[in-house]
Amino acid sequence: MIDAPRLSAVICTYNRADRLADALNSLCAQTLDPVLYEVIVIDNNSTDETPAIVRSFAAHGVRYVLETQQGLGYARNRGWQEARGKFVGYLDDDARAHPDLLGRALSLFSEDDPGLLCVGGVILPYYTSAKPEWFKDEYEIRTWGPEARYLRQGESFSGSNMIWRRDALAQHGGFQVDRGMRGDQLDLGEESGLFAHIWQTQRVPRFLYSPDLIVYHWVDPAKMTVGYHIKRGLTAGRHQARLYLRTEPRGRFLFGSLYRVVRGSLDALAAYRRGRNWRNWFYEQWGGVFVSAGALLEGLGISLRFKQR
Repeated sequence: MIDAPRLSAVICTYNRADRLADALNSLCAQTLDPVLYEVIVIDNNSTDETPAIVRSFAAHGVRYVLETQQGLGYARNRGWQEARGKFVGYLDDDARAHPDLLGRALSLFSEDDPGLLCVGGVILPYYTSAKPEWFKDEYEIRTWGPEARYLRQGESFSGSNMIWRRDALAQHGGFQVDRGMRGDQLDLGEESGLFAHIWQTQRVPRFLYSPDLIVYHWVDPAKMTVGYHIKRGLTAGRHQARLYLRTEPRGRFLFGSLYRVVRGSLDALAAYRRGRNWRNWFYEQWGGVFVSAGALLEGLGISLRFKQR
């Protein structure tokens, strides 16, 4: 048992036993001294072999916690509430951490700098099946560029590569529980909602991006389809509407969303080139259109819901 870890690495999971062992192996194999960190799995009501997978890592001191309130926001919050470390890092259950991730993250925090709330980095794809010839790695890469810098107003980190000061999460009430994945229901935004809240309530919050913090995220074959791209865009739009309608007049929001749908569609059609794979054209030109369409529908009271797979 670790007496006083500096960092708690948290995996929130739901029915992903087939990928969870890879995620846990990557955390247990970190170059950081094991005394300095702990690993916690928050099981959000899985019905598969998740508990058995976690038990197989008992020799590494991995802690198992069951969170019965369904939703990724609840699971992420349970993670920092259970954490004993001063810092709390999150890794998705279908991701792998670079061996130096936790050590590099700790080195970015200074004991005499409580103003740095969160650090995050790059997310790169990895595959366990052949990807379609047209599918580009860049569709799954999450990065803020090749140089370290502080995030700018409105920017945020993806949930699978972010390390927080625990007291910052407590101060701001943690992650949004009315958004984010809920069981097998596709949803987004529990982490971006938290970032948005902090941007709105704190004068100059500091979130440090470092390209040296690297996570590899599994690309489900189901995601390498045009259909999934449409579902994700519409879902992102629904989240966007819920966020902006809190402060923006509904009429203005609806008009702006409709304008972006029409303008985006015209721009996408103008960008079509004969001989190019239509799927690349669709991925690269229509994503924003479906985000705006999802926002418009949500603003009109039409709330679309999709399964993750």
